[in-house]
Amino acid sequence: YAASFGPLKIAWEQYDKVKYTDYLKKYSDISVRESGSADNVEFLLGIRPPIHVDPTLLLYKEQWKKIQSDRIHNEERYILMYCLEPSKEQLRMVDKISMKFGLPVMVTRYNNKNDYFNHYQKRYDTGPKEFLELVDKAAFVVTSSFHGTAFSIIYEKPFFALDGMSDRRIGNLLTLTGLANRAVCELDLEDKLTNANQIDFMRAREVLENERNKSCQYFMEGLELS
Repeated sequence: YAASFGPLKIAWEQYDKVKYTDYLKKYSDISVRESGSADNVEFLLGIRPPIHVDPTLLLYKEQWKKIQSDRIHNEERYILMYCLEPSKEQLRMVDKISMKFGLPVMVTRYNNKNDYFNHYQKRYDTGPKEFLELVDKAAFVVTSSFHGTAFSIIYEKPFFALDGMSDRRIGNLLTLTGLANRAVCELDLEDKLTNANQIDFMRAREVLENERNKSCQYFMEGLELS
């Protein structure tokens, strides 16, 4: 069996360290998605596990496109905003980006008080397949979500990660793929808007190809197929 852990920063003094250590020892292989999770596993087991990218990044754009929906039939260009709990500051940034490009903002449902009233085009019926299509057909993506960032990179869409470097997972991914300059905050947004559409995915493409090969080898060895 193989276990995969997300980005956890755990105060182990509040939990039963022995119990969780015993659970982990039952796995023959363990991999994690980022360094913070590796720290936790190493703390419990004394062995640092390998770090692999999020599983969504192991598929190519062409593979994701095979399962996305096909519901958007008009040619209107739009900015996709994909945020789980956007702050008022982040919504102000979205509005500035919209004004810069002269494009409407399309939004999936997010769940906080700032969603009660907004002037965006609402796609609250969005599921996984619809989400993929919205990313694919967007002129630009603005997100504060790890997977919003990941799929922007997979689909090679111009994007901004709102306050991206303040989120450990998003920051790690942007740094790994050479796209740290796509993280924006209110203080540097104006400067980055100047060349917002100019983005080179070449390094990201090469990095993800290498990561896919590493993960494939890991799975092959773990399943004793190599």
